[in-house]
Amino acid sequence: EIVHTVCIDERAAARGVVAHLLEQGYQRIAFLSGQHGHGSAIDREQGYREALAEAGRAVLPALVARGDFSPQSGRSAMLQLLEANGVVDNFRRLSGRKNAPLRGPIYTDSDIYKWIEGAAFTLQSQRNPELEKTIDKLVDDILAAQDPSGYLHTHLSGEQAKDRFQQMTRNHELYCLGHMLQAGIAYYRATGNRRFLDGGIRYVDYLIANFGPAPKPPLLTGHPELELALAELYRTTGERKYIDLAGYLLSGQETERL
Repeated sequence: EIVHTVCIDERAAARGVVAHLLEQGYQRIAFLSGQHGHGSAIDREQGYREALAEAGRAVLPALVARGDFSPQSGRSAMLQLLEANGVVDNFRRLSGRKNAPLRGPIYTDSDIYKWIEGAAFTLQSQRNPELEKTIDKLVDDILAAQDPSGYLHTHLSGEQAKDRFQQMTRNHELYCLGHMLQAGIAYYRATGNRRFLDGGIRYVDYLIANFGPAPKPPLLTGHPELELALAELYRTTGERKYIDLAGYLLSGQETERL
């Protein structure tokens, strides 16, 4: 019996993807591998390593994590990468829970929020006490770093607090907030636990109280994301002020003041 199949050169595909990312200027490219000894995992990792070598780049152990092709292992490997690259330590640093340097680009906070949101989506179809325990510990670390005002951005706190909302077109403050809200909403919908959601709401309420149409200072989302999250927040809470804020951000009315 003839069985028709389509195969790909996984080594060449991985090499091409990494080469493309390098051409686009990306400096730190992570690799999530499959189980040790699996043919596809071996080929993909070889392609990854070859592309870096061709560009004169070293393979950084902190950017390589292994799984077994299951959703659970992929999720764990991704969290391992985030931890190894200081994403959660940025929050622990602010709260005093860990003596660690500030790491990553200005939008780094959003990475752990995206992980929590993805994990929460899996909980919407099947509860997982161990995963919920992991998320709760992460949320505790994140919210311990939140400013009493509600503001939260690890790169613009402490000595850098003076730079808050000074470069709204590129500082990703509201972009990160948008992902924080999406994560909090997804976790609340999956579990009924609204602690993370309430943390995001505190930040939004801070914005509403301090920014908006004149005479308040103007507000701008340089990178779209918060608008979508505010729509979901309105759907979740029924509070009109959140969709009104989204409308204000989308209106373009602050062109002259900004």
